[in-house]
Amino acid sequence: MASGTGGVVSQNHFMLGAIDRWLLESVAGLRQAPDSVGWSAVEIAPVLLPGVESVGTEFDSPMGRMTVSWRRTAGPVEVSVELPGAVDARVTLPEGAVLVT
Repeated sequence: MASGTGGVVSQNHFMLGAIDRWLLESVAGLRQAPDSVGWSAVEIAPVLLPGVESVGTEFDSPMGRMTVSWRRTAGPVEVSVELPGAVDARVTLPEGAVLVT
């Protein structure tokens, strides 16, 4: 924070967007495929962070709502993906994870 004659001014606005993108693209693992237009193709590759028991995200893309979640269980980590029907997806799961419907 910086202070001046007008009061305290936040310097964190860019940082907040960077965290949001990291949570969506890395932790949840949902990102637009490199050659995709309008989210017509996605890549899903979640990162299982130590100490995090579950993650869930919803993203309203031009193609419709996309959801990705994962949770630790007594067995493998369960990953759930819901995408609009017209979206192509490539899912890459980390070791010890399974895709559930």
